[in-house]
Amino acid sequence: MLSNNWSTASSVCNWVGVTCDERHGRVQSLILQNMSLRGTVSPNLGNLSFLVILDLKNNSFGGQLPTELYRLRRLKILHISYNEFEGGIPAALGDLSQLEYLYLGVNNFSGFIPQSIGNLHQLKELEIDQNKMSGPIPQTILNMSSLEHINLAVNYFSGTPSSNIM
Repeated sequence: MLSNNWSTASSVCNWVGVTCDERHGRVQSLILQNMSLRGTVSPNLGNLSFLVILDLKNNSFGGQLPTELYRLRRLKILHISYNEFEGGIPAALGDLSQLEYLYLGVNNFSGFIPQSIGNLHQLKELEIDQNKMSGPIPQTILNMSSLEHINLAVNYFSGTPSSNIM
């Protein structure tokens, strides 16, 4: 799909799955869900500083998320569910202060949910279900007044969940 539609012969703004702002021609969204893509995510995505939506749902991406993605300070939607990502969720995720929707479910993420997730004061939806996460659920999640939906099911969390989460 992409090899036929992503060509230097046309503007990146005309590529399948890419949306640019009309005024400056900067990439604002990259929506590549359900495209049977595989491999690792390029660290060069971190250079798309005006990116608001990154949706890679339902592909076969693997490996760890590049740390460069945590430089995308305008990102509001990060949807990478239904892939094969692995490794931990770094504390740098908490630096994406504009994030409203975070979908990490159905991957192979492991380790703890970082306390810094509580820095996502705009977050409305959080899904980290069906991974290999462990440890306690951070209390900082309870302080997220904007949170409307949370799904942490099918992991290996320890401790007693707060009644405020249930």
